[in-house]
Amino acid sequence: MSVSAPQQLLHAQLLNALPSSVVQLIPLYNSEQQVADFRVGYANTKAIEVLGVHVRLGVGDHLRADNPTIRNFTDELFGAYTRVLQTGTSEEITVLHPAGGWFVVAVSRPDTHELVAVFTNVDEQKATRLLDQTRNRRFSNIIKTSLNGIIVYEAIRDAGGEITDFRFGLFNDIARQDILTRTGKDIVDSTLLSVYPNSRETGLFGLYARVTKSGQPLRLEHRYPDLDVWYDFSLAKLDDGCVATFTDISAYKRAAHQLQTVIDFSQTGIFLFKPVRDAQDKIIDFRFTHVNRTLATYVGQQPETLTGGLGSEWFPGYQHNGLLDLYRQTYLTAQPQRFEFHYQADGIDSWLDIMSTKLHDEVLVTFSDHTPLKKLQLQLQDYVKKLKLSNENLERFAYVASHDLQEPLRKIQSFGDMLLNRHAAGLDEAGVEKLRRMQSAAERMRALIQDLLLYSHVSSHRATSVPVDLNALLADVRDDLDVMIREKGAIFHVDYLPTLHGEATQLSQLFQNLLSNALKFSPPGVAPVVGVRYQRRSGADAPPNANLSPEALYHEITVTDNGIGFEEQYTERIFEPFQRLHGRSDYAGTGIGLAVVKKVVENHQGGISVSSQPGQGATFRIYLPA
Repeated sequence: MSVSAPQQLLHAQLLNALPSSVVQLIPLYNSEQQVADFRVGYANTKAIEVLGVHVRLGVGDHLRADNPTIRNFTDELFGAYTRVLQTGTSEEITVLHPAGGWFVVAVSRPDTHELVAVFTNVDEQKATRLLDQTRNRRFSNIIKTSLNGIIVYEAIRDAGGEITDFRFGLFNDIARQDILTRTGKDIVDSTLLSVYPNSRETGLFGLYARVTKSGQPLRLEHRYPDLDVWYDFSLAKLDDGCVATFTDISAYKRAAHQLQTVIDFSQTGIFLFKPVRDAQDKIIDFRFTHVNRTLATYVGQQPETLTGGLGSEWFPGYQHNGLLDLYRQTYLTAQPQRFEFHYQADGIDSWLDIMSTKLHDEVLVTFSDHTPLKKLQLQLQDYVKKLKLSNENLERFAYVASHDLQEPLRKIQSFGDMLLNRHAAGLDEAGVEKLRRMQSAAERMRALIQDLLLYSHVSSHRATSVPVDLNALLADVRDDLDVMIREKGAIFHVDYLPTLHGEATQLSQLFQNLLSNALKFSPPGVAPVVGVRYQRRSGADAPPNANLSPEALYHEITVTDNGIGFEEQYTERIFEPFQRLHGRSDYAGTGIGLAVVKKVVENHQGGISVSSQPGQGATFRIYLPA
């Protein structure tokens, strides 16, 4: 506990006001780690005035080495100093000092690394009374300024010498007020069992008696069940009794319990790992210092069973599968790590998302088990791979089959033409009609094969990325459709279009199919009116069925017509290969055109949306990345 400057000044004033000489001694060790001497760390004014006549007491001076003339005196105290340093048990001895007079020397160890020796000058008749007064005065000053509760318990014994109770002796205001608030009882002139009747059952009485009998200090946390309060106790023997220093840690324990409950019932595994080193100081393993239930369930145990155990004891595989090396790296570099790990050992086959962080002298590890999701991901990846392979095989099959069908089809058409041209006179009208129907079917098949080849080519070839001027491209498409445009008397309204990166051939097929559909599906006797409009648009503003990235920008090219339209329920179906909404006798075509349009858009990482109503035309919106 830190001490403020005003408090330090007050302590110095109090020590200098004491009638006793107070000296702080710091042990000095030789090469064999044995106490060889003591160095003076502090001496109050009285010590310098009285003892300093014959003994140097400057801060930093060595008790023995710097005072050879009084070796006998220092040797007499040296044994007491060494015993107190080793055992922590205070001692008092009476010595004749070279400065003159008898001194009672009280030696205590307030810290494992220092001693405090209090020299009190007394004569033989008053030694006992002066010693008691000095000790009581010193202790009273200490307990009054302490921020913790302090109580001195005096043993009450029966005729046989057995401890039957403890009387409250000295105590500070903090202790008295705390007990009064908790129990409603004042400890003045009271005993332990009268204030806490169940002290025997809770074990606290036995602890006080043990410290009083053995002289061994004790540190513990204790809970009073009836009061639902936790205390941190330090017990030490004092005369025929003990002194208890305590702090109310109830708020801390409740918060710790709540935190532990959250940790234990978390679906995330949490544990602390402390490194274990070999003789060469190399980390060879880790020890569990804290484990939650999620981790413990992997080995079918409770968390407390794993706590204190080695990682290799419960998870031997981690020493050889690379996990130990990753934890070691986190500890040595102090750099946090997050990684996916497939733990496949010790009867465990799990995919884990692990985070390791150095925390003081330990490694904090948190992990989540996403094995079901990982297995599903692997299955989906396998399905995608198989589907991709299947699609590639189907595309190759469609291309080869379509390509190989063209040669016999050409022969059918060629022989059909020969029969009509050379032998039609020898056939009756029914025979000629059958030949013509055969030629018509062959022509439809030729168109189907060509469209199938086109769709296969678009599906199997990704779009290249070169600048394409859509104005020039659209002009070429309109030239190709010139005959149909003049026959229909079509009217076009075209905006200025951008130059974008893509594949000209595929983009040409896209516009070829959209414009030919706009011309083809016009009502009889009505001139087609076709609009090609352009604007830049954010993906967030596009129709949802275009499936665009909300953060990206796109070229929106809208193709509208005043044709026959279709029902909205067919908006997905029209993009599927070989799907037709009208009979072949009404409108020519193979049902491949819009499937090609969609494939070209997908190849260019874009999207497409369509809206229509019967008799009100159709609107196709094409989105290509800007």
